[in-house]
Amino acid sequence: MNLAEARIPIMLDKERMMIFNANTMEKFEQATGSFFMDTVAKIYEAMKPYLDQARERQKENHTKELMINSFEMSRKISMSSLTALVWAAVHEYDEKDEPHWPLTLSQVRRYINTTTVPQVFMKFLQGQIENTPTKEEMGESPALATDHQQNVSAEPPVLKDLEHGGERSIALPEDAFA
Repeated sequence: MNLAEARIPIMLDKERMMIFNANTMEKFEQATGSFFMDTVAKIYEAMKPYLDQARERQKENHTKELMINSFEMSRKISMSSLTALVWAAVHEYDEKDEPHWPLTLSQVRRYINTTTVPQVFMKFLQGQIENTPTKEEMGESPALATDHQQNVSAEPPVLKDLEHGGERSIALPEDAFA
């Protein structure tokens, strides 16, 4: 069976697995009333300047660590959105292959604070990136920009390279998690 999901470990009450699939998306939408992909895009757009600055410092210092100011990050990401994203992703499957969520939203909130936000955020983004379909999976080339997409912001979204393909999206550089 070929499952369409990425799995990323995260430390909460113990090491748990964040699973990125449609169950995650639907559970987040049920819990918050917000569209999953809209929320992920808004968080990334708010954090993009800080991620870019951190990548520049990473290059200047010749380090593999991506250091992000936790105070700035916590000012840009709503804790309710971040904790709901993590909570929805931390689910397991029973013997009938039915999903269940071992923690409540309140329990997840106990394990996330302003000092752990950058790590949690980066782990979440890593899972999103790993769950992005490849060109072979999509069976098509990257989407072309429309006038509407070009007018959404002053800086158009990054078009994925032909090797990875897929629709136009917000893409992190390949070394974002190096």
